[in-house]
Amino acid sequence: MLYSRPSTIAPFPVEETHQIALWPKNRLIAHSDGLGWHNLYGSLADETPWEAVLGPARHHCVAYCIHQSAVIRRSLDGGQSETAVLQPRQFIITPADVVPTFRVDGRPTMLLVYLHREMMDRVAQEALCIDPGKVRLIPRLACVDPLLEHLALSVLDAVGRRDRESVLYVDNIAAAMALQLLSRHSLRRHPDPAHHDSPSGFRKPLPASGLRRAQAYLDTHLGEDLTLESLAREADMSTHCFLRAFTRHFGTPPHQYLLQRRIERAKELLRASDRSLVDIAIETGFSSQSHLSSAFKRSVGVSPGTYRLPA
Repeated sequence: MLYSRPSTIAPFPVEETHQIALWPKNRLIAHSDGLGWHNLYGSLADETPWEAVLGPARHHCVAYCIHQSAVIRRSLDGGQSETAVLQPRQFIITPADVVPTFRVDGRPTMLLVYLHREMMDRVAQEALCIDPGKVRLIPRLACVDPLLEHLALSVLDAVGRRDRESVLYVDNIAAAMALQLLSRHSLRRHPDPAHHDSPSGFRKPLPASGLRRAQAYLDTHLGEDLTLESLAREADMSTHCFLRAFTRHFGTPPHQYLLQRRIERAKELLRASDRSLVDIAIETGFSSQSHLSSAFKRSVGVSPGTYRLPA
């Protein structure tokens, strides 16, 4: 039976976040609206002092302090408040479906990352063999997590670059962040030992036929916005199993493989045709000619125009 996912996946709507970065008194620096990201929403903003009771969000929020410390007071669902000095490189974790009250005294630069609830539930089921309904994220205030920090900085970089290939890349980041939150920042039951080995796929032969189907699908849809879910569906695997199996089989994660194939296809078109760089960029899935040129030069060492010149 095929891994069940919708044929089209809507981008993560900003309306399903607290939209703090968009408040007029805060200075929005970058956000992921319009990038087509499905499993994660990110925003970067300079905040001013504020105090508010926020509505419950459907999705989990991870806030990462980039610059400037701030005194944060928070309570959840009208409960007892806690106060901490939030320093750069520290996190605030706010679970979904709670009513948080915040008071921020300071002017921190904050990266806010919202992780899609359904994606988190899939990771809980597929990677950890646990019922999502029996998992509860632990609210954190001014906590440190080196791995989560690395992933947050990857989100920050992707928000700044704003390119189309970031969709698959960010899907990978979102899954990794979900796994880290569920593994290190949640209260949950232990998985059933009888099923403990099933998600990883490392104790079974690699599903080569499924991976070949996903590879063929990727190669024939280079110009489209591919997602981890669509590739996993072609392979008849869960997203978590697919990511690990693909990386092990091909020696590179899907988003890097996709970029390599787009570059190779661009090289073929440059050698065999006189089509414009704009047309080649569109056919190979780059958002613009400049995007193609920068990615091509990083990979090949010369610009597309130079590569096309006869020897």
